Amino acid sequence: MVKSEEQTRPVRLDGWRDASLTRIAELPVGVSVVLYEVQPGGCMRLSGQEDHEALMVLAGSGWVEADDGDRQPVGSGHRVSVRPDDSVTIGTERGLALLSIFGGWMLPE
Repeated sequence: MVKSEEQTRPVRLDGWRDASLTRIAELPVGVSVVLYEVQPGGCMRLSGQEDHEALMVLAGSGWVEADDGDRQPVGSGHRVSVRPDDSVTIGTERGLALLSIFGGWMLPE
């Protein structure tokens, strides 16, 4: 489960605009659970993963853009899948909260 209070504090990363992450849990089977929050007008880029990542939009609305420029709208209840070695940019005009479950063996193809 959560290893320390440090994991539950919001973290801001370089290259992100008005976005943060909060580590919820690190499971010993190689799975992590993270809450991403993007403020109105903000965006974040996810890239370079070696495993699958699934993001569930908990609240708000926005968009997900692939490297090829394909932009898809997302909103509450949508699932976003990021395959290994893919990169996506997630942005919003209204605000967005996403829950990430990282660990490919738990996600069906």
